[in-house]
Amino acid sequence: MNRNFKVVFSKARGALMVVNEATSSIQAKGTKTVIAAAIAAVAGSAMAASAYVEAPTTAGEDVAIYNTTKTADDLKAQTSFVLKTDNQTPLLSLTDDFTLENTTTLWVTGDSASARASGMWLNNKDATATNASTIYVTSSEKGKSWQNRAMGVDKGTLVNIGTIVAKDAYGMTVGSSGGEDTATIINGVNGKIIVEDRGVGIELGGISGSNQTKADATNYGTITVSAAKDFDDANYRFTTGVAIQGDSSNSLTAQQTFTNKGTIDAVDDGYAKAIALKYVEGAEVNNDGIINGVISVGTSAKSTTISLNETSVLNGDINVEGKGTTIKLDEAAVTTGDIVNTGTGTKITAAPETGKVSTLTGSILAKGGDITQTGSLKAESLVVGVAASGTGDTAIAASTGAYTVNGTLGVKTVSLVNGSAKVTGEKAALTADEVSVAKDALLVLTEKGAATVGKLTVAKESAANIAEGSVLTVTGADSVNYGTIGGVTSGEGEAATTSLGTLAVAGTLANQGTISADVKVTGTLNNQTTVDSKAVDGLIKSGSLTIAKGGVVNTILDAKTYQAQNTTVEEGGTFNLLDLNSHISGKDEGAYDQVLIAGGTLTLDGGVITLKGEEYKDGNVQLGLVSGQNNVDGHIVINSGDYTAKNFTFRKDTSSTLTVNDGSYTIAALDATGAAANGVTVGADGKLVVTDKLSTTKNTASLNVSGELSTKLVALGYTIGSDGKLAAVTTGATAAEKSIDVKNGGVFYITDIGAEKLTTAEVNTLKGITTGTSGLVDFGSLAISDLKIDATNNTIKVDDLIAGVTTDTLKQVTVTEVTDAGISAGGSYGALQLAANTTSTKVAEGTTLTLNNAGDLVTYTDATTKKAVAAKVEVQKDAELVTTGEGAKLGAVVKAADATGTAFTVAQGSTEVSDLKNASVDNLLINVGELEIAENASLTAGLTVEAKAAEGTTPAVEAKYGDISVDTLNVAGTLNADQSKVTIQNNGSYVTGAAFIKTLEGSLNVGNDEKTGLLVVDNYTSGTIFADPSWESGVEAAKVAVKTLGENASVQAGRNSIVALGTLNHAEAVQAVADSGFVVADADAEGAAKNAVNSVVYVTGTSTTNTTTGVVTYSQVDGNVLANNETAANTNISNVTIGENSLLVLDVANLDKTGEQAVFSKSVTLDNGAKVYLGNIANGQKIKFSDTSFANSNSSSNSDTFFFDGDLLMDAHNNGGVVSIGLNDRSDFDTVGLNGAGFGVIYATAVDLEDLGDFLDGSVHLESLAEDAALDVSHDVLEGALVVDAVVGEKQLFILVAGHVPGQILDGERAVILGDHDAVHEVLELAHVAGP
Repeated sequence: MNRNFKVVFSKARGALMVVNEATSSIQAKGTKTVIAAAIAAVAGSAMAASAYVEAPTTAGEDVAIYNTTKTADDLKAQTSFVLKTDNQTPLLSLTDDFTLENTTTLWVTGDSASARASGMWLNNKDATATNASTIYVTSSEKGKSWQNRAMGVDKGTLVNIGTIVAKDAYGMTVGSSGGEDTATIINGVNGKIIVEDRGVGIELGGISGSNQTKADATNYGTITVSAAKDFDDANYRFTTGVAIQGDSSNSLTAQQTFTNKGTIDAVDDGYAKAIALKYVEGAEVNNDGIINGVISVGTSAKSTTISLNETSVLNGDINVEGKGTTIKLDEAAVTTGDIVNTGTGTKITAAPETGKVSTLTGSILAKGGDITQTGSLKAESLVVGVAASGTGDTAIAASTGAYTVNGTLGVKTVSLVNGSAKVTGEKAALTADEVSVAKDALLVLTEKGAATVGKLTVAKESAANIAEGSVLTVTGADSVNYGTIGGVTSGEGEAATTSLGTLAVAGTLANQGTISADVKVTGTLNNQTTVDSKAVDGLIKSGSLTIAKGGVVNTILDAKTYQAQNTTVEEGGTFNLLDLNSHISGKDEGAYDQVLIAGGTLTLDGGVITLKGEEYKDGNVQLGLVSGQNNVDGHIVINSGDYTAKNFTFRKDTSSTLTVNDGSYTIAALDATGAAANGVTVGADGKLVVTDKLSTTKNTASLNVSGELSTKLVALGYTIGSDGKLAAVTTGATAAEKSIDVKNGGVFYITDIGAEKLTTAEVNTLKGITTGTSGLVDFGSLAISDLKIDATNNTIKVDDLIAGVTTDTLKQVTVTEVTDAGISAGGSYGALQLAANTTSTKVAEGTTLTLNNAGDLVTYTDATTKKAVAAKVEVQKDAELVTTGEGAKLGAVVKAADATGTAFTVAQGSTEVSDLKNASVDNLLINVGELEIAENASLTAGLTVEAKAAEGTTPAVEAKYGDISVDTLNVAGTLNADQSKVTIQNNGSYVTGAAFIKTLEGSLNVGNDEKTGLLVVDNYTSGTIFADPSWESGVEAAKVAVKTLGENASVQAGRNSIVALGTLNHAEAVQAVADSGFVVADADAEGAAKNAVNSVVYVTGTSTTNTTTGVVTYSQVDGNVLANNETAANTNISNVTIGENSLLVLDVANLDKTGEQAVFSKSVTLDNGAKVYLGNIANGQKIKFSDTSFANSNSSSNSDTFFFDGDLLMDAHNNGGVVSIGLNDRSDFDTVGLNGAGFGVIYATAVDLEDLGDFLDGSVHLESLAEDAALDVSHDVLEGALVVDAVVGEKQLFILVAGHVPGQILDGERAVILGDHDAVHEVLELAHVAGP
């Protein structure tokens, strides 16, 4: 049936359920939980009165009393068998089929300690003995309950369809001489077994010495177990429904099996048991029915398997004392009670399938021994171990338990009293509202196991240990660590190693103990708390502590409290210092007045440092500490954000470092005299500003600048005197000669000179503070008085430049007479004009050349035309060309032969690269290592051959556009190459802006963790396109459009992306997704909407018609396609796969609809949970998915996979990879309850209309309907169509009727009258759901 309508019948629940597919809400409850609740309410309440009837004592006409074996002919209406002799004597010894009819009531009594009385005993593997009457069995005060039974068997089958009352006796048992000829016991549907005082209902024993009988038993009826009588010897106080047991000298190893399909009711008195196993190995217990009472696995039981299956209801505990017990919990089973374990090697096997969970409405009490759990399980609580308590007769000894989670466990509370809980395995997870770890107890997470805890309490002398790859997450308030939260140590002595995982604090955690695990904080971590008005500090000595968005860490930076090796404060995070920790004077006097960073690294990544809750701005900072003979380094790294300090000092004799990779650091006074070489590093994207004083040591190169260093003249120790000349400041430390190493791409700004003038010599004096000529010293608005600039033409000769120096004026000047060698030191200028007879130039090795003008940037004069022509620029090893102007133009930009580390960047504005004379023979306009287009900038690939019209006999010349070849491509702005081929050699390229490409060869990522992107490609020949913006970034889905996907090319729609194939218009795909009713959102997130999909692949096509034959040929997708929710590209995509919760949209209007021509040439796989929307499909149309193979791995029906716009009667039909849309067979609707006469009328009408082609494609001509088609509705008439809004039986139906509505069927009230309502009532019991 159509996905929009669905009725399901749950065999397990025994209920008809109408499912709203938009919300997956079920409109009828299953019956099992109701049954369980009812049973729990009444269990044991009606078992007080005895069912036993005393045996007759006097023989008579209808009464027989025997003490030896008889035949069936000897039985009377009341027959009593009383055995006193020392032997195993049955009343009836059977070898053939026999039934004790209800005309005879039988009593069996063992009246001596040696008596072994039986009502019936069977010993023929092919025979069946049946009780259809009532048997009372008991033991006198002299007798022993376990020796007397109603029925017994060595070989063959025992059946009870009557009643057995065992009072201080056994009901049905197995002998010991059956061997491999299986003995079978059956308590039939109407069979009743009642156990009173002491005894067993069914015993699977079958052991005597070395003799054993293989046996099985099934209960279809009722076994009732009353309270055990208080005998003098408590060891003999028991009542049991089913016992599987050997004896203390011999273990029963015949692998007996018991299956319950009926009901076992056992009272809860501490002695009565529903099922008990002891002295047995390899036994199996299967429950498909109802058990009220305890299941007990004794200490002597081994390798027991208890299976609580789909229809199982258990109201009672499972007590395990044996070895190797396995408890299997089906996800549909109802289980109320506790699992109490002291056994070793116990296993709990819960629901193994992802998304399914087994439920235990009780607790797991791991009092001793060990339990390992697999699958997904939900329970009330987990308690591990027992604490010693009480004294004397009431004393309880301590015991140690262990619980291991290999699957997932969700509980309200976990109490680790004495022992350990271990979560281990990549998919293992523990979820609890509260976890408490008592003294000497242990919580362990290994092998990527995870735990999520609301409230965590770790006591003194206890621990939570987390191995690498594992995460312990604390989400609630009031968590406290008094003990240790650390790693997992393996090995001993010198060979010992510790693996550290992650403590994730998403709630609030107070640390009064020690934390050595790595820490990630998105909540609050208090490393100092107040107890009885006193501050109590914890100790954090993590390898890594990260404060993420929303996170706060409150601590003192003190060697006794904070020893984290790496502390990172991310954007939105706060590192709150409760006090300063050092004196700027170096003397231990007075209040602390600076922050000392020593013994670790502080990384600032956009977060905030506060002091007592206030942002720590313009404070004092010292790196490094010398304490006695120990030199302790300190490190600060800035990766993003803007920070400030007043005084920043490097402690001498340490190797401390300050690194500004990105963002900025503004310091009033930077004293780097104590810094070693490269003590201060400014990365390519970093900025360091020193406003008042920069102190360095000569020839140390203590500052290493690849980004921006900005300071003032006075901060360097210089001033411009009243005479206009450069002069040294007479007081204070200065920036010393050759102490700042400005690297290639780095710029040293001197910002406060203004419109002053200095000579070239004076400029070189200031430049002497730096080393080398690869970077730039930017003097801003300074006028260099003797610099030879032609003011008229705004030009300067290349030989008149000061190497490594630029000014605002030089940035706009055209440098002339540039040779093919280029400018040796790089620089920032307006444009270049080459020397005579020079047609190309170079960006010198290890330098950056920035050109800032608009228009032509690098030109030479054509010898013939005397006009300026764009010159080729050759980029040497480790060199970069940068443009910033709007409307800039360049000739070809190519790297030198074998040059590495080359780059071309459009940093601002727009640049067009077009070269009609100098493009290489392979038509390359751009050929560099890295091509980068900054945000808001654009690059256009232009012509290499200009179009010319035909002239005389000279043919016309077509325009030819140049191509691009790069190692990596990063487009944050716009790349216009829609007429060019782009070749990308390496992986790791990104489009976070927009790129338009005609032919693409190579791999590209579209979108990243922070931004989306748009990529439009006409022809994709090889490589992998991966689309993946982060869900967390809040940006719209990444957009990729590829018109032709070649067989060697792959596209992957990762999380938050829409990929369009067969078109250049990505908007088509966006609209098609909207039409489908699905939305692109994180479908794997908790609480995700039912119509959410992680990613989308949209396919449309084009067709060509053979004008001779009329044959229509449709385009086909030849490459590899993958849609999933991944965050990393799959470099080994093969064929076509649509992953779970991803969507494939096919625009059927532009694809072959006959099922003859496939959409994809390669094999197609739909993973379980994948979805397909067939847009614009009509009734009877067929879509062939693949020329190779098609696999739909969805575990449910086609209606859970294929979506389309249709009605109740339509469905998708998959025939070997050809999917068609049409009516279901009439018989299909019977299975979901649509089988009334009225529905038959509607179905018949639909079939008639299907022939007309007017119904199932969404359009109905009302004049085609029979007058008795069962519809009575009110409506509104619209132009060209009719919308019927029907409310019948409090249900609502929407029908779109297209076409003309004849007036004769409309009355004055605008009502359509078409007959009986009853059929409509049946149909409308199913809700119509718009969209998926």
